[in-house]
Amino acid sequence: GRNEMAKINYASDLVVLWLNPEIEASHYQMPYKLTDALAMKVPVIANDISDLEDFGSKGYLKLVPFGDYRKLAKTIEDLFENDDERMRMVERGRRLYLQQFSYMATRVNFRLMSEVVMNSNQAIYEVSDEFVAFYNEIIENYFTK
Repeated sequence: GRNEMAKINYASDLVVLWLNPEIEASHYQMPYKLTDALAMKVPVIANDISDLEDFGSKGYLKLVPFGDYRKLAKTIEDLFENDDERMRMVERGRRLYLQQFSYMATRVNFRLMSEVVMNSNQAIYEVSDEFVAFYNEIIENYFTK
């Protein structure tokens, strides 16, 4: 389960997120293991698929081609030989998590997005009203007590 995975990530020295490029869904995933690792300051090594490529190019994680075990071993070795670089990477990742993926960040971003949509002149679908009611109930029950 998700909570058990979070405990494992928290206890980990490193998370390797190799998404198999032969599996179509891998090209569209954003693994929650990544956000857990970023939140917990655990270094991440991933392959350049989906959003992981962008996160790697921005220094939030290290990129290693899927299945390249020699490069994976070298990257792990380099990562743990350079404490300063590793700490900069995990601190950068933690800031990304707080700004983009934390409950507070998603709450604020969702509110901003909702205001933009609500202030547009587009038709409001019934399902949208139902979702807003559901969302407001979550906010009231989980964030205001």
